[in-house]
Amino acid sequence: IVTFPADAGLSPLYLVFSKPKVKPLEVGTYGELAPRSKKDGMDIDHIPSFKAVEKWATSDGQPLTEKELAELKKATHGIAIPHEVHKECSRTYGGRNQPEQSTVDSQDLRKAAQKDMEAIALCLQEHGYSQEEIEYSFDELHKLNE
Repeated sequence: IVTFPADAGLSPLYLVFSKPKVKPLEVGTYGELAPRSKKDGMDIDHIPSFKAVEKWATSDGQPLTEKELAELKKATHGIAIPHEVHKECSRTYGGRNQPEQSTVDSQDLRKAAQKDMEAIALCLQEHGYSQEEIEYSFDELHKLNE
């Protein structure tokens, strides 16, 4: 609630601050992107998959608490892609991310991320995104994941 000047006798002015919607191929943490991607046809695809990251994080034998898991999920990186691309082409969407696959992926997260990117690249092109746009976003995602 803002009133200016405070003693002007004017009704308060209510301001709502909202972050902009995600842009297609925008990369960042899941916690940054997911709240900005509501009912927009975009999915935030964890790359590498969250299950692989979770297995990597617990590879020392120490389980994570629910709070730690939630924080890890928010802190992992992803890319905003059309829902159709995620559903049709992602190698880790839904039931495709089998335990064996996520275990192998957890042992080399960069390699897993590269496989995930290769799996969706052609679909992204088929949905009208240029090779340059895709490569730029993937490069940024690799940088974030380092």
